[in-house]
Amino acid sequence: MLPHRLHPVAHCVDVVVFGVRVGGNQVPVLVPLELIFAELLGCPGAPLRVNHDRRQPPQPLHGVFHAARRLGCSPAIEAKRLIVPYALWFGAVRGEHAEKLRRKYKGDNVGIHILTNARSGNCSQDCAYCAQSCRSSADIEKYKWVSDEKLYRDNDFVNKNHLARHCIGLSGMKFTDAEIEELATKIRKMKETGTHLCCSIGFLTEKQARILKEAGLDRINHNLNSSRAFYPNICSTHTFDQRVANIKMLQGLGYEICSGGIIGMGESKEDVVDMLLELREINPEAIPINFLLPIEGTPLAHKDTSGLTPEYGLKVLALARLLVPQADIRCAAGREVYFKGEEKRLLSVVNSIFASGYLTEDGQGIEDTIKVIEDAGFTYEIESA
Repeated sequence: MLPHRLHPVAHCVDVVVFGVRVGGNQVPVLVPLELIFAELLGCPGAPLRVNHDRRQPPQPLHGVFHAARRLGCSPAIEAKRLIVPYALWFGAVRGEHAEKLRRKYKGDNVGIHILTNARSGNCSQDCAYCAQSCRSSADIEKYKWVSDEKLYRDNDFVNKNHLARHCIGLSGMKFTDAEIEELATKIRKMKETGTHLCCSIGFLTEKQARILKEAGLDRINHNLNSSRAFYPNICSTHTFDQRVANIKMLQGLGYEICSGGIIGMGESKEDVVDMLLELREINPEAIPINFLLPIEGTPLAHKDTSGLTPEYGLKVLALARLLVPQADIRCAAGREVYFKGEEKRLLSVVNSIFASGYLTEDGQGIEDTIKVIEDAGFTYEIESA
């Protein structure tokens, strides 16, 4: 563990400078941010990956080497261009600073997110966690399009109840231009009533993204799911970098972005740190953090999730809040399983949760979710997704 006698005295883009008392003198020691984040998640002494980014300004490496050796890890600087508040070190483990940021930017409100599956199954991608993937044998309903009647009825429900947004989730990686034009027609009709719309729609070409943007689509969900290093372990049909490139393209066109990940797929705690740092660079409007629900028929059906304790989950969510404080931090899949009885602590960090299910998995109903929120001392807002 980082010794408590280390006291932060300054900070820069990728390291925190600590003052160490040596022979009556205070000696500066530079400690990489990634090491600090990993320490907060409970993995002290883990090796760090070297980032050979020559664009980074030179750093006094001897200080980093000294700090790394003292802490029993490999010396490296992870270039993330972050400014980290001192409170990160003192308050993150207990979630104190995360709670202050949550209340500063989000008050006492909790958004209830409702997920609608508009296109289900038959996906060409082999994502290990997903019941809709090409290598899943899970018993799920499969259809190309939900009926227009249901889609527009849901949209009317959003407007009638003054909900924040309506999001349409569609399985699959790629879509034909004809399919995008068909979706654009549906979006135009829904936008006639002024609904804020979000789509979870895989990969789009720039042409297709422009078509949907011109039709009125406001936000797109595209999760990173895990770290760049771990990603090949959960998917081989596309890459992590393709996901990042897709998000950057969408941001360039003016889309709001919802992007997060899944915890518990076999990744290391350093992988979780890497994913959160990537999300910090993306700076999405919303960050949904899922905790794996193993689904029968998928490669992760029997994955050991005993490490997904409430304490660990809260540290992950607290780091997400610390790194992207103004984003909606959403505890998504797994909330009812891993945080049961811990709702007050959970809602002190996150400001958004799901109700009534997660695409192919059931979840807590709206009325029960509202009761949980009110019993914890928070107010609620229902968002249709």
